[in-house]
Amino acid sequence: MSGLEALSLACNVMTIITFALDTAKVYRSIYETGSLDENLKQDTEYINRIFDNVELLLLRQPTQPTEAEFHLRILATNCMKYTEAIRKELVDTSPKNSTKRAAVKATAKSVLRKSHIDKLQRDLDVARKTLDSALIAQILDESMKSSALNRVTYDTLDQQQKDFLAHYKQIEDLFADFNKSKETQAYYERLLDSLKYQKMNDRKTSITQRHKNTFEWIFKDEGACADSAATCPGDNTGETTTPENKNTDSPSVRSQHKQVTKQPSRDVSLLRWLTEDCRCLYWVSGKPGSGKSTFMKFIENDRRTQEALRSWHPQCNIISHFLWKPGTEDQRSFKGLLCSLLEQVLSKERTVAIQLLSEIPTLNRKRDVTDWDINEVMELLFRVFRCSSCTYLVLLDGLDEIAEPHGGMKKIFDLLDNFVAMSQVKLCVSSRLERLFADKFGLNPAIRMQDLTHKDIRSYTTDFLGDLQLDPGGKLHEKILDQISQRAEGVFIWVYVVLQNVKTGIEQWNETWDDIYDRITMLPPDLMKLYKDMWSRLDDHNEKYIKKAARYFQHTRERNHSYIASLALVADDQMLEAFTRPNEVPCLGEFIKMCELTSKTLLPVSVGLLEVYCPSTNPALAPDFTGNRAKVYWWSERMCVRFIHRTAIDFLDSDEGKKLFERHTLGPGDFLSSCVKVELALRSICHYRDPPLVGVWYIMAETFYQLASMKGLAQVYNGLLSTIHQCALNKSRALIRPPYGISYENFFLFEACTYGFYEYVEEWLRSFDDSRFIASTYALIGACNYDVPYPRPSKFNQRYHMIRDILKKYLQSDMGVLEPSAVRDGSENIMLVWRCFLLREAGRQNFVEREEEWMLVEILELFIKAGVMAESPGPRYLVAVQNSNLKIVQRLTDEQLELGHGSLRSHRPCSDASTIYAELNDAFLLQQVSGKMSGTSELISIHATDAFMRPVLVDNGMKCRKRANFFYITVNEDGLEASKEWIFRRCISSQGDLLPDSKLDFLQAVDLGMFPHAVDALDNIGYHLSAVNKAWLYDCLPRC
Repeated sequence: MSGLEALSLACNVMTIITFALDTAKVYRSIYETGSLDENLKQDTEYINRIFDNVELLLLRQPTQPTEAEFHLRILATNCMKYTEAIRKELVDTSPKNSTKRAAVKATAKSVLRKSHIDKLQRDLDVARKTLDSALIAQILDESMKSSALNRVTYDTLDQQQKDFLAHYKQIEDLFADFNKSKETQAYYERLLDSLKYQKMNDRKTSITQRHKNTFEWIFKDEGACADSAATCPGDNTGETTTPENKNTDSPSVRSQHKQVTKQPSRDVSLLRWLTEDCRCLYWVSGKPGSGKSTFMKFIENDRRTQEALRSWHPQCNIISHFLWKPGTEDQRSFKGLLCSLLEQVLSKERTVAIQLLSEIPTLNRKRDVTDWDINEVMELLFRVFRCSSCTYLVLLDGLDEIAEPHGGMKKIFDLLDNFVAMSQVKLCVSSRLERLFADKFGLNPAIRMQDLTHKDIRSYTTDFLGDLQLDPGGKLHEKILDQISQRAEGVFIWVYVVLQNVKTGIEQWNETWDDIYDRITMLPPDLMKLYKDMWSRLDDHNEKYIKKAARYFQHTRERNHSYIASLALVADDQMLEAFTRPNEVPCLGEFIKMCELTSKTLLPVSVGLLEVYCPSTNPALAPDFTGNRAKVYWWSERMCVRFIHRTAIDFLDSDEGKKLFERHTLGPGDFLSSCVKVELALRSICHYRDPPLVGVWYIMAETFYQLASMKGLAQVYNGLLSTIHQCALNKSRALIRPPYGISYENFFLFEACTYGFYEYVEEWLRSFDDSRFIASTYALIGACNYDVPYPRPSKFNQRYHMIRDILKKYLQSDMGVLEPSAVRDGSENIMLVWRCFLLREAGRQNFVEREEEWMLVEILELFIKAGVMAESPGPRYLVAVQNSNLKIVQRLTDEQLELGHGSLRSHRPCSDASTIYAELNDAFLLQQVSGKMSGTSELISIHATDAFMRPVLVDNGMKCRKRANFFYITVNEDGLEASKEWIFRRCISSQGDLLPDSKLDFLQAVDLGMFPHAVDALDNIGYHLSAVNKAWLYDCLPRC
C-alpha cells in the first residue's frame, strides 16, 4: 500500500470514527431525553457513503499486503465494525415518531442497551488511538521509501483530505491552548479595566464635531495655511491671559504669564510634520474659544491624518487625552492623563501587555486606578512604547487646564521631552498662548488657531443665518457676515454666543436684518466683555433672573453635572422645601410644569452660558416609560446641562462675574442642604433607581470631611440626616425598599450604618430604652458592610466602637452583671449579627492599626459571652467566596421573593466572577479571623478548635451568559491546608476560570455542566442546604 493510499484510507476511517463518537453522544441524549437528533438521517446517509468508499479502498489493496499494511487493514475493519454496531444501536433505540409513547419506549430501550453501547464506545476509542499510531508509522515508512508526493497526485486529493493534512496538527494545538487563552484574556481585560476611571473620555465625547468643510486647510499645502492666515484680520500680537492652577506667587512665574507677543514659528506645516521624521513636538495654540479642542478631535478622527502618518511609518496608531479643568480630579490630573494613555496603548498592544503580565506579577493584582502609582504608570507606558512594533501619534489637548502635579510643571514638561526623544512617538499638544508655554514650545513648529479660521467662521455663520428663515437680506446680509467674521478675531465661541443671541432676538422679538446688524455692531469683540455686555442688558428689576442663574451656575459647576430636573428644583427654595416635607409626597404634575419651564427658559436665564445636551448611550438600556414617567426620566437622567465653554467659567471667576453672582451664591452648609434635598425630591418622584437613596448617601459622605473643619455646620449636617430619616420612613416616597419581614425603621438604620453614619445612628439609639435591641442588630449588620465604594463619613475604628458598645449594652443587666440568658430576647438576631460580622472580617486582607486588633479581640469575646458559640461544634452551612467576599448561599421561597425585593438574593444567580462554594462552621470563620491577628485570647482560641471546612463547588462565572459552568470538587485529607490557602488566602480572579485549567493536585473536580444558579448545581449533586442557609434573614447585605 502506498503512502497516498494509506492516507486516503485513514481519512475515511477517521470520518467514520468521528461519526461514531458523535453517534454515541446522540445515543446518550436518547437515554437522557428520549428524543433523537434531527440531523441523524442526514448524518446516516453521509456515513453510508463513507462506508462504501472505505470498502472500495480495501478491495483495491494488493492480495499480499505487508505485515504493517495487514495490521492497518485489520484496525480499519475493526473501527468500521464498531461504528456500524453503534449506528445500528442508535437506529434501533430511536423513537419512530414524536409521540410520548414512542419517546418512553425509546428511553426504555436505551436503558437496557446502555452498558452495551458504552462498551462499544470504549472499544472504538481504543481502536482509534491504536489506528492513529499505526497510521503514523505506516506513513513514515512509506515516506522513507519514496520521494515526496507528486504535486499532480496531491492536487487529485479531495478537499477533505487536503484539510486533514494541512490542519490536523493545528487543531490539536488550538484545543490545547484554548483554555489557557481564556484565562490570559481575562487577566488582560482586568489590567485594562484597572486603568479606567469615571468619565475618562467624557471631555472628548462632549466636544462637538467640526462644522462641515471647516479645518480643510490643514490638509492642503503649506501655502494654503499662509494664505488663510493672511486673510485673518484678527490681532496677531497675542492675548492677555491669567493661567489657572499654576503657581503664580513668585515674580519670575508671574512674569511668565504676561502678554505674549512672540508668534510661534510656522516653518513646518502640520501636514508636513505628520509625514516626516521630525524630532520635535507640534504646538496648536490659540485664544480661548478659538476651536483648539475641536481641531484636535478633528485631527484624531479624520482618515487623512492616518494617511499622512503612513509616510512616516506604515503602522502608526493615534492616542489622545483631553484635559478638562472644570471636570473631576482625574479628568484634569497628571495621573489621569498617564492612565488614559497607558490604557489606550495597552488596548492596541495585546501581545506586549500579556508579556508584561507574565514578567511583572504585581500587574495581576491591579483592580482600580487607585492601585497605580504615577511613576509606575509612566515607566510602564514608555516600556510599552519601546516594545511595540508600531509608532504612535500622541495628542494632548488643553495643557493649560492640567492640575499642577507635585513637582510643578517641570514634571509635565519632562514627560513631553521624553515623548519627543522617542523615535516611536510623535507628540502634538494644544494650549492657550500663555507665556509659560510660549517659552517652552516657541521654537517648535506651531499654528495659532485664530490666524487660520477666518474662512471657517464665515462658512459657519453663512450656514447658521441661512437656517433662520428670514427673507434674503441682500447687501445687508453680506455686511452682517463681514462684521461677525472680523469682530470674532478667530474666536469660534464668540461667534457661537453672538449667533445664539441673534436667534433669541428673532424668536422672541421678531427682529429683522436691520435689527440684527445693529445688535452685532454694538457687541464687543472681546469674549469676556461680550459676556459682561449680555448680562448688563438685564435691568435691576430682573434680579430674580440673576439669582436663578447663580443657582444654576453653582449647581452645574460644583456637582460636575446637572440635569433639567435638578435645576428646576435648585432655584425654587419654597418648592424644594415643600417637596422634602417628610409627611408629604411631591406632586408629579407640579414637578412636570417646573421642568417644562426650566427647559424653555434655561438659555435666556443663563444668557447662553449653559446648554442642554444628551449623552450618547445605548437606547436599549433606557427604561420603557411612557407619558409623564417618560418625561421625568428624560429630564432627570438624559437632559444634561453644561457650560458652553471653559471661558464661561472664566467669566464667573472674573471680577465682573463675582460682582453679579457672588451675593446669590450659597455657602457650604446651604449648598449641601440644597443638593441633598434636590436628590431626595428626585428620588421620591423617580422610582427607577435602585437603591434610591444611594445618591443622597454619597452627597452626605462626600461633603462630610469638607464640612468637619467648618464651625457651626455640624447642626446642618445632623439636621439633614434627620430629614433623610423622616422622609425614608414615608412609605409613599419609596426611598428604601426593605426585604420581606424587615420594618422601614430597622432597614433605614441598616442603610445608614452601611454608608458609615455611625454617630447619627448611635445618638438615635440612645434616645430609646433597651427594648429597641432588635433595631440595634440591624445597625450592627450595616456596620459589618464596610466595603461600600464611597467616602465614609466616619473613622474606620468608629464602627468597632459602635459594635462593642451595643454588645456591652446587650449583655448588661440592671445590676451591672453579664447575663448570657439575655440571648433569648434576640437570639436569632444576635446570631445574624455574629455571622455577618464573621463573614466580613474573614474577607479582610489585613489590619492597618494595632488598635483595630485589640478592639476586634474584645468584640469577639463579647459575642462569645453572648452565647453565639454555646452550641459546639455548631451547625455547618454553605458560603460563596468571591474576590475575598464571603456570603451565605440561600434558596428563597416563592413567597419571600414575591413579598421581598429582587436583590434579597444573598448570592446572585451567577455573576461574571469566579466563585468557590465551601461548607464550614462558625469556628472555622473564627479561626480565620483570629489568624489574621498578631495575638488573641484563650477564650477565642478554645472556641476555634472545632473548625470545619470543605470545598463543594466552583463556578467559572457567567461571562455574559445566562449560565455558569459548575464543578463538583473534593479534597483529599492531605490537601486540606492547601485548599484553605487556595480559597481564603489568595484573591480569587474576578474574570479568569478557576477550573479545569488550574493545576491543583490537592483536589479532584467533576464537570457538572452549566446552571443558572448555585442551588441548581447543588440539587444536581444531591446537596441539601442547612437550616442556617434556609434562614433567609442571613442575607447580610440586602441593599434594596
